[in-house]
Amino acid sequence: MWMLAFRTLKFRKIGFIATFVAMFLGAAIVMACGGLMETGVRMAAPPQRLAGVPIVVTGQQTYDSTALTERNRIDSGVVDAVKAVPGVARAITDLSFPATVLTGGKPVATGSAGHNWTSAGLTPYTLTQGAAPTGSGQVVLDSVLAADSGASVGSSVDLAVHGATRKFTVAGIARQDADRTTQPAMFFSDTEAQQLAGSGGRFDSVGVLPTPGVDVSELGRSVESAVSGKAMVLTGERRGLADLPGTLSSQRTVTILAAIFGSWAVLIVMFGVASTLGLSLQQRAHEMALLRAIGTTSRQVRRMILGETAVLSVLATALAIAPGYVVGKLLFDQLTGNGVVSKAITFHEGWIPITVGAFAAIAAALGATLFAGRKAARTKPVAALAESTVQTRWLTLTRLLLALFFLVNGVTLSVITATVMTDGPTLASTAG
Repeated sequence: MWMLAFRTLKFRKIGFIATFVAMFLGAAIVMACGGLMETGVRMAAPPQRLAGVPIVVTGQQTYDSTALTERNRIDSGVVDAVKAVPGVARAITDLSFPATVLTGGKPVATGSAGHNWTSAGLTPYTLTQGAAPTGSGQVVLDSVLAADSGASVGSSVDLAVHGATRKFTVAGIARQDADRTTQPAMFFSDTEAQQLAGSGGRFDSVGVLPTPGVDVSELGRSVESAVSGKAMVLTGERRGLADLPGTLSSQRTVTILAAIFGSWAVLIVMFGVASTLGLSLQQRAHEMALLRAIGTTSRQVRRMILGETAVLSVLATALAIAPGYVVGKLLFDQLTGNGVVSKAITFHEGWIPITVGAFAAIAAALGATLFAGRKAARTKPVAALAESTVQTRWLTLTRLLLALFFLVNGVTLSVITATVMTDGPTLASTAG
């Protein structure tokens, strides 16, 4: 039956094009959604300002799968627990808060932030001029911010912190060792940073530097055990979540969208294959009748039809791997470009979503084939020959009217979605 299936595909290429296209597009979309799902599960946000340490401990930023709108800081007890872990060479505390340099009453840069001077070692920043801030009223500016504001060591600058404007003396200028972040930064003494942030002795995160020779993965597990659920321990590409806690809200969005779109794609494959294959089998009614008349069993006919679909499915899914990645990346770029998902998250599509997507597409196609080929396999030989001699009119008036109705309905909703709807739940309803 497998050889017969191959020969059928060889001599009936045109008849199987529609089925192949449905499988190819469906598999590509399923794999793309698998990539979105992996992206949501991994939540890889490459570290920026915290890239200088391999392990970052930060507060839990979610509660019952819901991302918190404000940063949840950690207390000094967590910091002490991290410092006490064997293999920790240094635990660097980090505290950040909004702060802006003003020139003529106007902000020099947007998105700038103030930090405690100890956290400069997390990026790291290195002093190029002046000295570290040691007392009240002193600040260290990064080199870009100093150049844009025209500030130099010893000069005074106006800073806006929590809605109030104060004068600070520039104690030094620091430069990044690597261009890891574009966020303008300024540093204060640890004591003054606590006062300006109003943190009450708590910190945003703690960066962990391991003792030379200590395995980072094992140390991460030890730190996680030490904090005992009071904080998150992040390593690798997930360290960026500590610097940008708002990205965690994107996890639920990405996974839900991937699940919805992936389910739609599987249904599209099933209905597409069932309809196109059903039409193909109707056109081959005489051929099926002859096979049944010469003694071919229902099981053999079913195996032949499944063999045809299996060959098409494997070929279609193999060719859909590269387009599936491209489609997934395009979908992710659209989500990030429109503000649905944070731009700090990195798209990932490894072998797992590709494999799962391929199996899902093939399984959907084979399931649809069993349904579409049921009639051809069960028809009795004499009845099959009798039916094959009668020309069946498949395009009835009812089918034509239903087809036109759904076509007009789909086009109308597409136009309304693109031209009328802007955002909110109604946009999702018409787009679906």
